[in-house]
Amino acid sequence: LSIFVLKGCPHCKRTIPFIQKLRERNDQISIQYVIVGKPNDRYPGFTNEIPSFCEKKYEPNPILLAPITTGSYPCIVLSNNGKAEKKWSNDDFGMKTMDVIESFF
Repeated sequence: LSIFVLKGCPHCKRTIPFIQKLRERNDQISIQYVIVGKPNDRYPGFTNEIPSFCEKKYEPNPILLAPITTGSYPCIVLSNNGKAEKKWSNDDFGMKTMDVIESFF
């Protein structure tokens, strides 16, 4: 499961409780946050609040992510063997999304 986020985006930060709840319900789910930007201690945004069970990857060029995110953040992508199976953007994920993700595992 990959969550594409912007460092200073309040909507992106709101994915954290969702992901924590998802992990509580199923600890076998591999989760990575893909953060637009570079690791930067001066302005980490909310990235220091991302749970330690999540992998963090940084992508400094948002243009490279455009085919996935279509410019909408946060963007959650459920993948299987490197192929995107399902995608949700900032305004269409919630408890129903958790059910879909959990049924996948």
